Amino acid sequence: MARRIFSPRYLVKCAALIRVLRDFIHAEVIRIFLSDQPERLSACNARPCTTASRSWVRGAALGLVVMLSFSIASACPFCLIPPQTWAEMIDDADLMVVGELLSSRVDEVDGRATSRFLVRSIRVHGTSKNQLCLIEAGQILTVDYQAELSRGQLFVLLGQLPLPDSDASSGVTFAIDDSDGQRQQTDDGQRDGVVQAVFAPSLLASADRINWTSITPITSAALDYIQHAPPNPVSSQQRLPYYISFLQHPDELIASDAWAEFARADYQAIVANRALFPRQQLRSWIADPEMLPERLGTFGMLLGLCGDAADAEFLRQQAGGDLSEPDRFGTEGVWGGYLLITGQDGLNWLDEHLLQSVELTDGRALAILSAMEFMRRWEADAISTPRLCRSLRLLLNRPALRSTVITTLARWKDWELLPQLEQSFDDLVVQDKATCRVIVEFARTLQKSPGSSETPAAVSPSDLRLAELQKQAAAFIARVERDHPEIIQVRTIQF
Repeated sequence: MARRIFSPRYLVKCAALIRVLRDFIHAEVIRIFLSDQPERLSACNARPCTTASRSWVRGAALGLVVMLSFSIASACPFCLIPPQTWAEMIDDADLMVVGELLSSRVDEVDGRATSRFLVRSIRVHGTSKNQLCLIEAGQILTVDYQAELSRGQLFVLLGQLPLPDSDASSGVTFAIDDSDGQRQQTDDGQRDGVVQAVFAPSLLASADRINWTSITPITSAALDYIQHAPPNPVSSQQRLPYYISFLQHPDELIASDAWAEFARADYQAIVANRALFPRQQLRSWIADPEMLPERLGTFGMLLGLCGDAADAEFLRQQAGGDLSEPDRFGTEGVWGGYLLITGQDGLNWLDEHLLQSVELTDGRALAILSAMEFMRRWEADAISTPRLCRSLRLLLNRPALRSTVITTLARWKDWELLPQLEQSFDDLVVQDKATCRVIVEFARTLQKSPGSSETPAAVSPSDLRLAELQKQAAAFIARVERDHPEIIQVRTIQF
């Protein structure tokens, strides 16, 4: 049976789907898994759901929220987890073969699909591995793969050389001298004529197969792009200039890989190359209504790093500053780019025109929340955390987002919120126990928060205020334990 190879374009589309799912999960999963209806959690297996199993499932759900909400710590802030780049795949492989498709067939008896490739070139990693591989340009490879393309199509084949004790299950790879074009395969799987072994004779008994990890049809332009790209060990800051000109290349394989290089780059490496970003092209790409969501966010951030006041107005329009326009997926980075240019003035505009509006959708509110998180984490000098907290508090009146907002404010150490949350607890304790549990955990987290002073003799006014709030939190928790023990019994969140 032919093996399915997932292309970079396919993986990019999967990433876009994950982002859409994340927006939905953010708004619902906390309320579902912290609800007072534990029977939901065990309906699928028709058995009672224990407290331990409920805690595990709820904890896993919250972990999923966190996993889908933020990128890897060192990666591009708005890019999710990127697909593997070509540079990474080539670096991981033992060999890369560029082959020209000769034929492809499916055996009518056993259904086995095979394809034959004329080797154009081969690159083997490592001197010792090169001694094991005797494939050369001009030879023919036969691999277990069904190619539904025309003869002459170029392919890139990436493979692993098995270890001496390997028992690989992939198809046998033959390298033969086909100079006279008359060689035929016999029934026992061998070919008459001259058969050149892929491995040294001492390894043939236990390692006579190559595991082809990727077999990808490719254009001449994409092949040239891959072959001239910086090798994987080169730092992100040094490699990004090569990929800038290939963003949104007409060849989708090239475009998706160039975007993935930015997605896996750390933020400081991206900032270091801001002078090279093509402003006008970025505006054109962002304005494209068909732009993939994950690329939209990346391009919005890039324009924010290199743009001016006119670009800020453009970004605000594209992100959804007009509430009459439908929501657009991927605008987290566009809002982030807007705040990069405008700073606190842009946040003031958001407070006045969007965050207090009843017409603001939850999806758009979450995108703005993500942009504020980006500014707090990566551009703390532009907008202070207390100022960001003030804006985020405006979303506390949105039932679908309350738990997410409280959780975020706990991470931001907005402890002055406690009195307001105590009042919210009393208002919600009957109809929204899920949010009430999040409020209790906010108070618990406040209790454990360390002060800023290193020695007791150097207690600052902020530490004195923190101590007061911690006493208030302890009294609040004691009251909840006394009056609403059902809230305390299910403790599942730790910020």
